[in-house]
Amino acid sequence: MIEIILNDINYSKTAKNKDIIRNILEKNKNIIKTWDKVPTLIDKIEHMTGFVSISNSNDLIKISYKNNKISKNIEKEFHTVVRKWAEKYKIDLDYDYKKDQYYLS
Repeated sequence: MIEIILNDINYSKTAKNKDIIRNILEKNKNIIKTWDKVPTLIDKIEHMTGFVSISNSNDLIKISYKNNKISKNIEKEFHTVVRKWAEKYKIDLDYDYKKDQYYLS
């Protein structure tokens, strides 16, 4: 599962990245159950500069976008797509208003 996640988010399969993902999965077992839905989200948000990655500040998987590269309309669409995706697949997300990004919870 660790290598699948790293592959899906385009991270190299280094020992450090594997350890980070292992820590994330130990803290949040729900990610294992719902990960198969994440590539669908990645496909839907890529054209909006959206991405799924490892958080730099926490052992979490984040969903974000390159906010200096999109218009307000695209930003609104990004949030709508992410929320509808989470609702459809019953995936819990935490939203950080200061950073304007989501975390799989």
